[in-house]
Amino acid sequence: MLHFRLNALGQTFIDSVQFSDIKLMLENARNGSLFNIDADSYVNIYLKAVNNTYEFSQVLNLLSLLEALSKQTHTCLTDYNFDIVNSQRIEDKVRIVLKYIADNLAEPLSVTMVADQLYMADSTFSRFFHANLGVTFRQYLIEQRVRQAARYLVTTDWSIARIGAEVGFSSLSNFNAKFKSVIRVTPREYRASHLNKHHYLATHRSVVGQLQNQLA
Repeated sequence: MLHFRLNALGQTFIDSVQFSDIKLMLENARNGSLFNIDADSYVNIYLKAVNNTYEFSQVLNLLSLLEALSKQTHTCLTDYNFDIVNSQRIEDKVRIVLKYIADNLAEPLSVTMVADQLYMADSTFSRFFHANLGVTFRQYLIEQRVRQAARYLVTTDWSIARIGAEVGFSSLSNFNAKFKSVIRVTPREYRASHLNKHHYLATHRSVVGQLQNQLA
């Protein structure tokens, strides 16, 4: 197995006519390439000379090897291990993005700000995000802000205006509208319903505790 950075050779060189056969072979190799090479093949001469060094002779040897391989017949594979590694890299990128969003909900987050965490262009990041999360960046951001606000409504006595600001909504009216679009009730209604539930549970536990003490 050989692994190296193709762009280190320079884009002009990669796009040259002389490199076209090698470039095509490398593009096909993304799915894995199986070469059946005889032991006495001249390809093995180049393979045996491959070393992990920075000597210029290694560059020449590598190019000779690639040219030799581009002239060999090969079979394309579905490389299971490659799929796993690639999937892991995607998961790592998704994890970085989701953590950054979670840690900065109160900030005026934009596609550009989050895309910068992965060194992606805005359009590339938007496609990446939608492909892996199933929603747009904006949809996900609104939902996460609303979910966090719902937790604050139940666990704190903060005002609704403060909670909206804490999770990044620019105005109370915007917070109310977005909250209702996700949870189907207003923040005030949500807090009231959960406070009633907590009161009922606390009363129920108190009654049960009293009965248990009387029967003990």
